[in-house]
Amino acid sequence: MNFTKNDFQLLGALNCPNPDTLYQDDLDKESDFINYLGEHSDVRDFIANCYALVLPSYKEGIPRVLLEAMSMQKPVITSNVSGCKECILHPLLPLKHNTNILIGQNGLLIPPKDPKALAMAINYLATMPIKDYQKMGEKSRELVLNRFDISHTIEFYIHTLKSHLIDLNSKHIVFVNNSAFGMFNFRLELLNALKNQGVNITLIIPNDNHYFLKLQTSGFKCLDIKIDSRGLNPFKDLSTIFTLYKLFKRLKPDFIFNYTIKPVIYGSIASRGFKNIAITTGLGYIFIKGGFLKGILKNFVCILYKFALKNTNEVWFLNSDDRNEFLAYHLVKETKAKILDGEGVSCSHFHPRQKSNPKGFLLIARMLKSKGVLDFIQAAKILQQSSIENHRYQKE
Repeated sequence: MNFTKNDFQLLGALNCPNPDTLYQDDLDKESDFINYLGEHSDVRDFIANCYALVLPSYKEGIPRVLLEAMSMQKPVITSNVSGCKECILHPLLPLKHNTNILIGQNGLLIPPKDPKALAMAINYLATMPIKDYQKMGEKSRELVLNRFDISHTIEFYIHTLKSHLIDLNSKHIVFVNNSAFGMFNFRLELLNALKNQGVNITLIIPNDNHYFLKLQTSGFKCLDIKIDSRGLNPFKDLSTIFTLYKLFKRLKPDFIFNYTIKPVIYGSIASRGFKNIAITTGLGYIFIKGGFLKGILKNFVCILYKFALKNTNEVWFLNSDDRNEFLAYHLVKETKAKILDGEGVSCSHFHPRQKSNPKGFLLIARMLKSKGVLDFIQAAKILQQSSIENHRYQKE
């Protein structure tokens, strides 16, 4: 198969508040090999038009974007790492020419940080018989319906809350997150389901204007808080703990949910005396192997986790690998550590759309090195260079 620049597309935010972020200049240098499509709030048209979704990430909770593509009946290629591998349906068979690449019923698993393996997986999927490709897409949709539909997530929350509160009517539940975007895009259906149960909801989130306002207009009370996701300033972090403590004391909630690293740590500390659950949506940048300084930082974060999670009723993980890592470091008691099987996706919203000629391989993510963006670009280069060489050989 002849690959061109138009077969490789990137979609997602640049300049993210993350030490791993890529900038416009980084992608401009690769513009001969890749199409950067910018950031879009509704990704369904892009997924419908692509041949398959690719996410060669180094570590995840359970990637929502994979579930969205799978729900739209697309095969996927992703890394054989925590979270990502949950999205590939067994049995797994090794690829003949590279046994590190595993073929599942709905896609392929590749080793992380291996652009050559990624290129081989893309080529395999692009050249497979159309009936096999279509069958993979059908299996993707089937897996999401059976395991990851948002209805299963809502049921898990409601069942857990009723075990702690018995009746949900008129109960006050607080959600703490480091972004309004995350609450709106990943948990709006959950929030609406709880509201329909008679729950009073308060969201403590940074005011980003757009999603903060959208949550307010959806009928939820929103309180602004400054959470510096990248910062290492201990005085700012102490201020965050104190702010949360004062808010909880004033609000007197019946239950608190804390999401993502800093809210989980500082929110759990401030939640002492209140029923609360910490939800780790992924272990994050710190838990990806790195150098000496990152090792020191990881040890410090582990100390904070261990101290904070003593105050929780439960700690939820999105996959068993993350849970096992916390247990191995003795950060949480095994009796508290539960599995939330992904944060769910609406299979009615992300439904299959028939396209006569879907084309290209699409990566949707924040433009971070840890999402495998550079590996995807390198794989695109390998395949395009190979196509050029094959064309030259045929002409000769």
